[in-house]
Amino acid sequence: MNHVIQIALDAAAKNHIWTELITRKTENQARALALLGRDGTEKNMHYAEDVSAENVDAREASPANDYFYYLHPGLNRRNDDPVNSCLNYGYAVLRNAIIRSAILVGFQLSFGLHHDNYLNVFNLADDLIKPWRPFVDIVAMKNPGTGIVRVLRLTEKQYESIWYLTSAPDQQEEIVGRNSTSLFDFAL
Repeated sequence: MNHVIQIALDAAAKNHIWTELITRKTENQARALALLGRDGTEKNMHYAEDVSAENVDAREASPANDYFYYLHPGLNRRNDDPVNSCLNYGYAVLRNAIIRSAILVGFQLSFGLHHDNYLNVFNLADDLIKPWRPFVDIVAMKNPGTGIVRVLRLTEKQYESIWYLTSAPDQQEEIVGRNSTSLFDFAL
């Protein structure tokens, strides 16, 4: 049933939801910088305050460039290095979780809000991932190249996750606790 509502959304509704997703993404990037003790928090939060339907595309690109500059100076997202490998792996795990969750609630993933590539059957997932990517960034930056992220399903009836950053087999730092109902609790 959700796919019927999703498909019936007009352009204005899609643009409003997209604007909200980009606003939350930019806010969460600022929060991630703050949690990691990096500069740029205020600048990214200022970008988030300026997002509107008219400038949403520009307000996604500029903050993202600044965010990655502050997150890891010198980072080139196209290079093959431990930070990029950790980011790419984390984004893939997160995207998969979003895909599973969206299918479970009845969304049609090929119909995105902003992404609309006919070759991509996961357009909606690529839209919905935006606000959650900074969570992966936090995990990746804590210990790039040696950290292991584990997601444990605790029950079959309710999707509950525990995310760990493990720098050694006998050390675990809990990032999201056992009381979280899903990984999507991050910075709402």
